[in-house]
Amino acid sequence: MTEDASAWTLYWSNNTPQSCIAAQRESDAEEINAIWRSFVAGLKNDAKILDLATGNGAVPSAMLRDRQSYSITGVDRADIAPLKYLDDPGHLRQVEFVGGIDVGKLPMPDQSYDALSSQFGIEYGDLAAIALEISRVLKPGGHCQFLMHHRDSAIVSPNALLIEELEHCLQDGGLIETLLNFLKGTCSSSDLDQKGQQYLETEGRKTRQISGQLFEGIGITLKAADNNMEDASRIAGNMITRLKAEHARLVQMENASLNDEEIQQFKRQLANRGMAISEPRPMTIGTGDEKALIGWLLAGSKP
Repeated sequence: MTEDASAWTLYWSNNTPQSCIAAQRESDAEEINAIWRSFVAGLKNDAKILDLATGNGAVPSAMLRDRQSYSITGVDRADIAPLKYLDDPGHLRQVEFVGGIDVGKLPMPDQSYDALSSQFGIEYGDLAAIALEISRVLKPGGHCQFLMHHRDSAIVSPNALLIEELEHCLQDGGLIETLLNFLKGTCSSSDLDQKGQQYLETEGRKTRQISGQLFEGIGITLKAADNNMEDASRIAGNMITRLKAEHARLVQMENASLNDEEIQQFKRQLANRGMAISEPRPMTIGTGDEKALIGWLLAGSKP
């Protein structure tokens, strides 16, 4: 498995239904789910659907809310297992999930699906190759809809500061390295305390999401070190793995996001493969002061 896929494998193993929601309100997920419920409402009852880069099956879950007769397969490059990792998989028990699949090299036969979907997923891959696969596996008369990362969305824009915060945590000679040196016995607890204070006093954003959990993890590690240094090293190693994976995931998301020119290019790539594609439109959720741009919505069909 590639390093890129490993970061998402770890992410999906944490009982995470959705990959990206702008404000983390329950209503946000409901508004996004409505997009998919509307999409499948126009399909035949026994439609065969392929959800690309499915993660923990947020899209299939929404699709099956009103009607459970669809035949849905969800594929992802990560090692996904929604039925194992979600507390309540619900209707996802009837979905076939397949991990380790490159969406640009689908193992599915030609013209085998009535509909294709993806939510914050296909843009992480080679879109030229993915456009070819979309047109290949979709049946004539079939439909597709994709919700993709927008460069200026409320999902992607905050990541730059989070990435900077993570890089501060993980930098050479920083707090994490000092913790490891303490566990190896090459520095003292006072050295670790001093480095922690320096970290807190350094200018830059510090969030509960990153720095708060970092210090909480260090506290757990030090408590474990009082009894068993091997356990403490294991706890620290797991924490570092998760910090690095989160950094990789956010960098991937930032790199995958599309500006206006890039989404238009993907539309042309699909059109060049014989697809009839509507004009991409910015997708927003919420109202008033809470209105937020979350991505590009792109839909079409295969004549």
